[in-house]
Amino acid sequence: MSFVLASGYVAGWAVMFGTFVACYHRRKALARNKLDPWFPEHTTRNHYYALVELKPEADEFQLKAALLRRAMTDVERIMELQSSKGPLQQLVKTGAIGEDVWNQFEAAEKDMEGELMEVVNEANTFKEGWGQQIFPQASDMVAHERQKALRKDLDEQMQVEQEVRLRFEAKDKIRREEESKKAYEELLREESKAAGKMKAKN
Repeated sequence: MSFVLASGYVAGWAVMFGTFVACYHRRKALARNKLDPWFPEHTTRNHYYALVELKPEADEFQLKAALLRRAMTDVERIMELQSSKGPLQQLVKTGAIGEDVWNQFEAAEKDMEGELMEVVNEANTFKEGWGQQIFPQASDMVAHERQKALRKDLDEQMQVEQEVRLRFEAKDKIRREEESKKAYEELLREESKAAGKMKAKN
């Protein structure tokens, strides 16, 4: 009798444990599906599809330009994923961030894989083989835009530095003029005192 009870007890715990594990994995899967996106809304992709659905249809030049701009956004996101992966893995290992953040990151990587394939397929509909060229082209354009932005920042910084230097020089000029004026007035007072003493002696 005791053996039967013990077996029933163990079986009951096994069922409870199995139910708990199943619920845990189900909740984890649901949580993964509800993860906040890693990136903000893909506006250049939305713009491309808006052009595709236009009535009357947009011309091919507009569509190709929009697809290339979409690919540029993808290149920037790929660069961010690549630069973030190593540090994120280290933070997860040390417990500095939770697995939910890592799950967000992995979901973003998976979404990006699908996005890249989609862009390649779309590019090939315009010209066979463009799918293999569109991302190198997009990478070159991203690099060009970043260099352009860097030059603009440097020019603005130089302009600010020049304005600061000119203000400093103007203030320094005013200060030196005031000091010269004070020195001249002091000299006049000294000469006036000396002349007064000479008259007193005479």
